[in-house]
Amino acid sequence: MAWYFQEWSKQTWWAIQPSAPYTVRLKFPAGYKLAPHTHPDSREVTILSGNWYTGYGERFDPVSLKELPAGRFYTEPANVAHFVEVREPVLIQVSGTGPSGRKFVNPADTPK
Repeated sequence: MAWYFQEWSKQTWWAIQPSAPYTVRLKFPAGYKLAPHTHPDSREVTILSGNWYTGYGERFDPVSLKELPAGRFYTEPANVAHFVEVREPVLIQVSGTGPSGRKFVNPADTPK
């Protein structure tokens, strides 16, 4: 599968209508890192394959990353900063109720 997350996210992910429930599956390549960011909606995340590393806070802290193997589930509360590191290909499923979005703690980290 080709990796088009940024293009797809701009067209679809952030276009979720207000008060609309959603469930999406996202595939991440090995080596992917996501700087501290927030979402306006609470989310439930299920790791479907691979090991997912996530932590909470306004600064990326590799020491605080928690490893979540396939089959694990966690929540991302609305407006709580968190970050991600992917060390192997991972597939996750994210569910929530829009509107959704992503705001980086440091605006310079926002993908162009």
